[in-house]
Amino acid sequence: MESKLNPGVVDRLFVLGLQGSPRKKGNTHDLLSAFMDRVAGLGAKTMVIPITECNIRPCIGCEACSQTGFCFIQDDMSQYIYKLLRMADVIVMATPMYFYNTPAQLKTLIDRSQAFWVRKYYHGLSDPKHTFRIGLLLAQGATKGKNLFDGVRLTAKYFFDAVGATLVDALTYRRIEHSGDIKNHPTLINDIDTMVTQFITPLISRKRFIFTSDHDGILSQIATAFTLYHAGKYIEAISTATEPKSELNPMILSIMAEKKIDMRLLTCQDTSTVISKNLTNQFISLGNSNYISSIKHPNTMGWLFNDQADFSLEILRTIRDEIERQVLSLAESFKQTNMMSE
Repeated sequence: MESKLNPGVVDRLFVLGLQGSPRKKGNTHDLLSAFMDRVAGLGAKTMVIPITECNIRPCIGCEACSQTGFCFIQDDMSQYIYKLLRMADVIVMATPMYFYNTPAQLKTLIDRSQAFWVRKYYHGLSDPKHTFRIGLLLAQGATKGKNLFDGVRLTAKYFFDAVGATLVDALTYRRIEHSGDIKNHPTLINDIDTMVTQFITPLISRKRFIFTSDHDGILSQIATAFTLYHAGKYIEAISTATEPKSELNPMILSIMAEKKIDMRLLTCQDTSTVISKNLTNQFISLGNSNYISSIKHPNTMGWLFNDQADFSLEILRTIRDEIERQVLSLAESFKQTNMMSE
């Protein structure tokens, strides 16, 4: 399962679907597939997690995550689902109605998101993408009761809040009971087009900045996190480095936590690979003059810093604050441009 759900290098809008139905080819599958096909057609990176095929153990209420910020249970949540939820720019929850809420398997995933909740509300750490990440609900049920979706709307709202997203819209369909009913629904395609146009297209249309720095990419990771945090609605930011590591430098976790920013799952990619695939995007290289001049790309600007393989904590704090000032200046120009165009 982990290998099938490895997104690899994500250098564009990442839309993650949660397929919560126990039926592999039922109406929920068809509903989510129609939405994800539409999004993929716009150029987004898409991935669907078939929840009922995953090994997700239930929350046992041990409160260990309240102390550490992490769930100790070893299963598919800890192996890759937590990471995918943080990598996603858009999370789409698709579910049938089981007693006015989600099936047990999807509810188990939701319950295990308590680990995100405690990082946010107990430890005071904000995911850099939480300022713009959106959640969408797709739901269908067999009955026609007016309260059919009340429970799942509340569940979705607070699940998305826990994982650093905002529930912005929902498509809900009653009297969907037999195979093929959702495919034949008269408003389905128009509903999806309207949702995609309103919420997905603006994110795909963001200006992309690729930050790069030497060594393991401390400077580019700081710049990327601040850009996502302050201007993710307008700017898509990617972090690259000459020697990216699978684990973040502990110092960057510490100094960014001082800014209440949770860096734990921020990814960093290889600079040379990203340059070859992104010839039309804007690069910002951070480091000394030699490093900045070494980046051969037609759209490059440099932010000059005394980069080195090893920083002291005090020096890194000073650099962090200067990078944030640079990012805020960049963000302000994009916000003003966006306001004028609206």
